[in-house]
Amino acid sequence: MRKSVLKKIIAVSVGLTFAAALVGAESHAVSYGAASKVTITSKDGANIRENADTSSRKVGEIRGNKTAAFSFVKYIKKSSTSSVNKWYYLSSYKGYVRGDLAKIVTYTKASGKTTDSLNVRKGPGTAFDKVTMVGKGAKLSVNYTAKNIAKESWYHISFGKTSGFVMAKYVKLSSASSSNKPTKQKKSEKKKPNTKKTDKKKTVKNTVKGFPDSYRKYLVPLQKKYPNWKFIPVETGLTWSQATYKMMQNPGANTIWHSYGKSFRSTVPGCYNYLSNYYYPKDGYNFYGASEQAVKFYMDPRNWLDSDYIFLFNDYKYHGGIDYLPVVKTLFKGRNKTLYKNAKSFVAAGKAYGLSPIYLAAKAAEEQGSKINCGRMSGKMVYNIFNIGAYDSAGGGAKNGLKWARSTSHSTYLTPWTSVDRAVKGGAKYLAYNFVGNRQNTAYLEHFNVLNGYSNVGTHVYMTAVYAPKNTAANTSANYKKYKIHNKTNVFYIPVYKNMPSREAPVPSQSNNYDNNYYLKELKLGMSDGTKFAVKKNSRNHNTDFSYSTKSSCVIIDGSYASRTRAKIYGLGKKALKRGTNTFKVICRASSGVERVYNIRIRRS
Repeated sequence: MRKSVLKKIIAVSVGLTFAAALVGAESHAVSYGAASKVTITSKDGANIRENADTSSRKVGEIRGNKTAAFSFVKYIKKSSTSSVNKWYYLSSYKGYVRGDLAKIVTYTKASGKTTDSLNVRKGPGTAFDKVTMVGKGAKLSVNYTAKNIAKESWYHISFGKTSGFVMAKYVKLSSASSSNKPTKQKKSEKKKPNTKKTDKKKTVKNTVKGFPDSYRKYLVPLQKKYPNWKFIPVETGLTWSQATYKMMQNPGANTIWHSYGKSFRSTVPGCYNYLSNYYYPKDGYNFYGASEQAVKFYMDPRNWLDSDYIFLFNDYKYHGGIDYLPVVKTLFKGRNKTLYKNAKSFVAAGKAYGLSPIYLAAKAAEEQGSKINCGRMSGKMVYNIFNIGAYDSAGGGAKNGLKWARSTSHSTYLTPWTSVDRAVKGGAKYLAYNFVGNRQNTAYLEHFNVLNGYSNVGTHVYMTAVYAPKNTAANTSANYKKYKIHNKTNVFYIPVYKNMPSREAPVPSQSNNYDNNYYLKELKLGMSDGTKFAVKKNSRNHNTDFSYSTKSSCVIIDGSYASRTRAKIYGLGKKALKRGTNTFKVICRASSGVERVYNIRIRRS
């Protein structure tokens, strides 16, 4: 979808959703810890099992107080840190010993560096509680490897006084050390292949060669025009149909402003009454559920691969050497006096949490508009600059956001937010921990949460307006051009899906002469023996499958559509009935072109 078409779409709000480099890291888990050791604490010794299960075949025994090397720790429960739910794999015995019968006495520390911003958790999995967050490029001590029930590898790490577990594939191991220090020769031998491997990956990932042809036709000209730009394909692991289907299962996760054309609006149950032509509001009274066509249009990455909208996939981390303050002031000037006066707070918060101050400022401008979301608490004003916790409701989400800002239960994020400066810094910390740390680190991923597995698609959406990422990109590009950083080294993490259609998802019609009402108002069946069936009549019925029995030799199918914009119906008329089951399809095509199929099965005895 190119600019000439995109310009026809109303740009209702302009915002900049955050990002910091998290996507596309390629470090792989290594079962470090050949010299990591446990001591058997049971005086009676312990059985060694073939698998991490007490019912598994016994493959040996080990006496009490004996020390043995382990390769990794296997956790057999999703969120339990209990010793009985973890097993040590003893490499020399080729079997497992239960955790409550042993304890770690030494482990080999390998030095490593994070390739992304990561959540540190109490156990090896996202179901375990979060301890803290570690930024990209942080140096860690990697103690040992753990594996969870999903067979994922995690590292137990230490940094400073903190320890916990992080996903192994986002940590690059640089060297290893044990109680017996490795020689210089071994050290150089280990580094050499690692460096070579990393360089090879960068060469592949930072060109357009890793993308499907339907992406490359847009990226090749961009690469030629902007040689400093890097395009990195991010495999979602999802098919296009899977991702879009799951994204639309939660109607409240995708909303559209009231002035967009009717084809942008959803007509599924809960969003629309097809008989009265009434759309149910989703946030306040100006947002409605977005249609399937709208979701697919905004979700298709190929629609945004030009010099402006490409910033939808931009790596929005904090970059040193950029004078952010004048850019931030420009974003607020003439829009919001209070935010303008607090421009320095955005720069300071961005630097503290590794987020682009431009992103933070644009997000605040988008959320606040010309006024500030604030209220009183015990005589003091409370602010919520980024509308954290302002979940959608029919009465509007701003009030919910102020309740969140008042609460002392969120003190990790500096609440209560009794000043604009405190709200900016606390909000920035929240964004860094809960979105960047959740692999939602671009404007696109902040809405389309497609890198955390199928079950999480359509959840954890920061801004429900489905067009927000597109507006974010346009605003970012304009500001980058103004301050001459548009053609600098920018990194774009672009999601790729399996089995994508050959052509990009089309833009819905902006005209209100077309809508998605593909429902039948009434469907009537008349049998040759005089029997009649009224399948639908003056009540909402979303069924599409109907079965009847008759002795008649023919049936007359009649019906009418509910749309106010002249839908079309196919499959009506007189139909002969053969003995046995007869299946007929009636199709109602909305004025926008979307279709609904009604299946009618009639068994003639």
